[in-house]
Amino acid sequence: MNELKIKIDIDTRERKKYEFRNYFLAKNNAQIKKKTNTPIYEVNLTALPVGDFVITYNEKQIVIERKEITDFFSSLFDNRLQIQTQNMINDFGAENSYLIIEGDFARARYWIKNSNFPLYMGTIIHYQKKGMKVLTVSSIANTKYTIHLLAQTLYKDPSPARIRVKKPAIDEVEKYRKYLLAGLPQLGEKRVKEIMQKYNTVGEFFESLKDISITDSKLYQTWKKIVWGLDK
Repeated sequence: MNELKIKIDIDTRERKKYEFRNYFLAKNNAQIKKKTNTPIYEVNLTALPVGDFVITYNEKQIVIERKEITDFFSSLFDNRLQIQTQNMINDFGAENSYLIIEGDFARARYWIKNSNFPLYMGTIIHYQKKGMKVLTVSSIANTKYTIHLLAQTLYKDPSPARIRVKKPAIDEVEKYRKYLLAGLPQLGEKRVKEIMQKYNTVGEFFESLKDISITDSKLYQTWKKIVWGLDK
């Protein structure tokens, strides 16, 4: 029996959560019949603090926010999108955050005609500059397949995203701080820089991890376990 599993958590507030769950379970049945060594999906419906989907394989995680085209524009106007995407970036890093905009853009020309096209393009460019991935698809079927491909990408390249830093000389204190932080899973260059700006020392950052609780993101909980052990 296949022991490899990719975990997919679907937010209970996602309107089509059951449709997505059934899609991934159907993918499992297909994989089992083929008797391949490709991971199967462990699908859970849960209240996610950020995003509509969180995909986990080993220590690698990505978060996905799905927006139907009309909801995308309305969330721009009421500032929901800005809050949601910033929370994703804060918890998972921009390099592990995806925004999927779903819908028939030809039929959405009403929105574009009413001066929303510059806003739409400006928003995409804004998030891409932050390092977040913005994907546009025409239908929910394409969204399902896109999420499936992203999940498979985690399996094919399961190494945690991290900054690659050459080990510095012992007297290069600032570089060594960066080197130590980069050893933690999913710490990209931008997040390392933010930590170095917020905390005076690496020790101060490590001490702050003691206050992480089970209500915090799994990534922060993982850092706490690495630094302080499972029972600290």
